[in-house]
Amino acid sequence: MNNLILIEYFTSQSNIKNEYNKEISQEALKLSNSIIKNFSKNNNVNTIHVIKNENLDRIKSKKVKYYLTNKNISYLKIIKKFKKNSKVILISPEKKKLSIELFSIIKKDLRFLIIFAINRLNLI
Repeated sequence: MNNLILIEYFTSQSNIKNEYNKEISQEALKLSNSIIKNFSKNNNVNTIHVIKNENLDRIKSKKVKYYLTNKNISYLKIIKKFKKNSKVILISPEKKKLSIELFSIIKKDLRFLIIFAINRLNLI
């Protein structure tokens, strides 16, 4: 596994609008940072491509490359830049079948290694 793409739904949003989303995003940020740290230690992973909102903190590592979202750039725009069949980890809420919806959109371009469907607020 040379390259890996991490898409965490809340932290990749173009805009974190209200306090509720900010609270969820902080927990989601802890989860995605934990995944980044663990894969950074893996010798089989050369690069971890992370899609994240430009206003959130980022882990500094030679193995991590960030693609930043903002009000003009959505994570869906960024996804289109990756090569077909790139390996991806998707973390998204199960609420309102969002995980299934995102999977349906993204599967056309990327190959999923794993999907985490979160169904409650406390992620960690």
